[in-house]
Amino acid sequence: MTEYDLMQAAAGKLTALWPDRPVYTGTIPAGADGSFFLESTGSEQTEGLDRFRHRKARFRVRYFLDSGDAGAFAQWAETMFASFRRLEAAEGAHTRTVRLTGRKAQVAEDGKSCQFTFDVDLYYREEPQTTGEVMEYLKQEETWKRQ
Repeated sequence: MTEYDLMQAAAGKLTALWPDRPVYTGTIPAGADGSFFLESTGSEQTEGLDRFRHRKARFRVRYFLDSGDAGAFAQWAETMFASFRRLEAAEGAHTRTVRLTGRKAQVAEDGKSCQFTFDVDLYYREEPQTTGEVMEYLKQEETWKRQ
């Protein structure tokens, strides 16, 4: 599972909650009031025993307020906390549910946008690299040695 897969899942969840509001992941156009901006703010990976890995990715959703209403922020933050507990992200042909941690909501200093940040912790095992002939097709010959 990649960070892009997680961003797609988060964007899909935002679109499902607010279908009339666009979600941007690149350049934010002028007059983006009422829209969302989703970005990855960093990631790290540590190695465990053998092929076990732990990856932590951080994301931020910025919501550009239609108005400076504090009640609108409180309602938006409550919806985000209730809805962004888990993400269902595509992983190849399968779907994987990941739990979100470190969730925070706050108003930007300018008062014109809000942000919701969350972390995703992934624990997985890397598949071994196979080289050479696969055992399934290994040819075996039996010989007898006389003494």
